[in-house]
Amino acid sequence: MFCNQHPAETYGYGVVYSLTGYFGVQLVLALVHIAGAFIAAVITTGRKVMTITLSFVLFSKPFSVHYVWSGLLVLLGVYLHSLHKLHAKKSKPMLIPAARDAFNV
Repeated sequence: MFCNQHPAETYGYGVVYSLTGYFGVQLVLALVHIAGAFIAAVITTGRKVMTITLSFVLFSKPFSVHYVWSGLLVLLGVYLHSLHKLHAKKSKPMLIPAARDAFNV
């Protein structure tokens, strides 16, 4: 009912939202092609951190210790994930060439 009463706003915002989403995805894919997946992931994560930081600066909201704890938990998760990947890479079993070809490793 609302869409029929306000078609310009509804469909106009829908088109703008779709176009910005499309161009955002294209930008990330171009970044992956140019700089690699790791750099693209770092940049997109940095954008999210910047968005959260700007939301605290621009919109007044009470800052509590819960934000610090949640940030530390996220950093701990990233650290543990990278530690696990490092350990898994070091303890990768060596396969003889015939077995490597059989398992497509």
